[in-house]
Amino acid sequence: MPTENLVATIILLTHVLGMIAEGRTSRRNLAILEEHGGRPFTGRLMKLLYATWALAVPVALAGVLFTEAAPDRLYVAAGLAVVGASQLLRRWAIQALGPYWVMTVVDLPGQRALNVGPYRFLKNPEYISRFTELCGIALATGAFATSAAA
Repeated sequence: MPTENLVATIILLTHVLGMIAEGRTSRRNLAILEEHGGRPFTGRLMKLLYATWALAVPVALAGVLFTEAAPDRLYVAAGLAVVGASQLLRRWAIQALGPYWVMTVVDLPGQRALNVGPYRFLKNPEYISRFTELCGIALATGAFATSAAA
C-alpha cells in the first residue's frame, strides 16, 4: 500500500473513532438534558448531514483500499490540514458548550442560546466543521467523484 493510501486510511479511521467518541458524549449529555425537560429535535438538515457522512466515509475508504492509484501527496497534505482544522473547530465547540453539547438540537425550556467559544462568531460551527471535514476527507483520499456522489 502506498504511503499516501496509508495516510488517507489513518485519517478516515481516526475520523470514525472520533465520531464514536462524540456519539458517546452526545448520548450522555442528551440523557442529562432530557432529565431537565429537554426535547431533542433532529431536523432534516442534520439527518442529511449524518446520512452523507455515513455514506462518504465508507465510499472514500473503499476508494483508497481498492484502487491502485494513490492520491497526490499535495492533496493528502491539504486534506489532512482541512480535516485537522475542522476537528479543532468542532472540539472548540464541544468544549465551549460542555454538558449542553449534543449531536442534535435540543429544546431546553428556559435555556437561552449560548454565545461562547466559536458560537460567538458562527451560528452553528458543528455544521461547518462536518461539511469541511467531508471536503478534507475527499481531498486526502482523492475520492472527489465518490465523495461528491455521496
